Amino acid sequence: MNSSDNDSEAIAVIPNDDDNLALCAIITVAIQMSCYLIACTCKFDKITDVATGSNYITLSAVTFGLSGTYSARQILITVLVILYGTRLAVYLTVRIIKIGTDKRFDEIRGNPVIFLGFWIYQMVWIFTV
Repeated sequence: MNSSDNDSEAIAVIPNDDDNLALCAIITVAIQMSCYLIACTCKFDKITDVATGSNYITLSAVTFGLSGTYSARQILITVLVILYGTRLAVYLTVRIIKIGTDKRFDEIRGNPVIFLGFWIYQMVWIFTV
C-alpha cells in the first residue's frame, strides 16, 4: 500500500478536471462577468477592485476545500493568498473611493464591447496568477 493511499483524494467537481482548473475558470468568469454587468450597466468603477480581490479569495477557499489534503503548507499558502486578496481589494477600493473615479475607464466606460475587453483581461490575469 502506498503512503498516498491513506491521503484523501482531491474532489473533482467536473469530470476529468482533477486539479479543478476548469472549475476555477468557470468561477472566475462567473464572478467577473457578474461584476462587469453591474459596472457596465451602472457605470460604476468601484466594483472592479472588489471583483479582483474577492475572486482571489473565492478561488483560494474553493481549491483548498476541494484539495482533500490539509497540510501545514497548504493552510499557510491558502491563508497568505486570502490575505493578499483581502489586502488588494481593500487597498484598491479605498484608493478608488478617495479619487472618485478610475480615469482608465473614462474613454471606454461608454462602449460595452471595449469595456468588456478590460474585464476579459482581468479574467485571464486572475486565472493565471
